[in-house]
Amino acid sequence: TTTLQKIKDQGLACVNCASTQQTQESQQPPQTQPTTSATNTAETATTPNVTITYPSGIFLNEIMPNPKGDDQTEEWFELYNSNSFDVDLSGWQVKDSAGTITIFTIPSITKILANRFLVFKRPETKMTLNNDGDGLTLLSPDGKTIDSVGFLNAPLGRSYSKGLSDWQWSLTPTPETTNSIMAQITPKTQSS
Repeated sequence: TTTLQKIKDQGLACVNCASTQQTQESQQPPQTQPTTSATNTAETATTPNVTITYPSGIFLNEIMPNPKGDDQTEEWFELYNSNSFDVDLSGWQVKDSAGTITIFTIPSITKILANRFLVFKRPETKMTLNNDGDGLTLLSPDGKTIDSVGFLNAPLGRSYSKGLSDWQWSLTPTPETTNSIMAQITPKTQSS
């Protein structure tokens, strides 16, 4: 019986096991399982609203829709940064308004320096500026209109330039420099 007792003490044998197991279970205090919540903390945590603000002070400044050279290579438009700091224009867009509508997205890592100009030519933008009338709209990456301008009947070799109070056709195109508006050019209209 000593051998049987040793075997029982080691847990290798059991006599009347069913009743012994029930007795042992009833003698032990009930164990509590930790409760888990059905909701995920990542789902219930409120994400702070992040508002990206794009700087003002970026605007369309000059347009060359009807150059003396080849339209395919010589058309361009210019942006101006009136801020005292550089602005990253990555993802900003310029859209024309007549004919085949083209939206040009400014490539990433494109900066316009403080109080400086930035010219985009047709080979890069793939944008055709119609000589009989067109327009451009500058959009921030969130789709808001920042600036827009339209023109009619572009005279040959003249740029459409932003003046102090309005836009005018300039005798002297000034890409990447301050606009030079000496005299207002009134385009000829066809008489019927």
